[in-house]
Amino acid sequence: MTAAIDQMPITLASSGTETRKPLPIIDASVWLDGWYPDLAMAEILSASMINGDFFKTAGGKPFLVLQAQDDYIAPPDKAGEVLKQELGDQVTYILILNAGHALSSEQPDEITKNLIEYFK
Repeated sequence: MTAAIDQMPITLASSGTETRKPLPIIDASVWLDGWYPDLAMAEILSASMINGDFFKTAGGKPFLVLQAQDDYIAPPDKAGEVLKQELGDQVTYILILNAGHALSSEQPDEITKNLIEYFK
């Protein structure tokens, strides 16, 4: 498994040139029971098998992007903001404060509120 993770097309190492603000204190205890590398590898394999342009545009249908403000894996300026700029009114973009990459565990009430509002 370690060899497979070393082959992943992402880097988790810092170049030392980034300036990062401190993360808000968020209870991450939901992750204490383990991280599942096999699932990560399945996600990478699945992502490599799709037409990225078609997937990114959701087949031309409108969609909602809930973006975590403090997501350092998929930061707003490289993820949700880019989709909004490229696809315009097709994207409803909402920035969720006080959340990182584990958005659904960190701000479940905020996600629920926004999903209900979007689907009304």
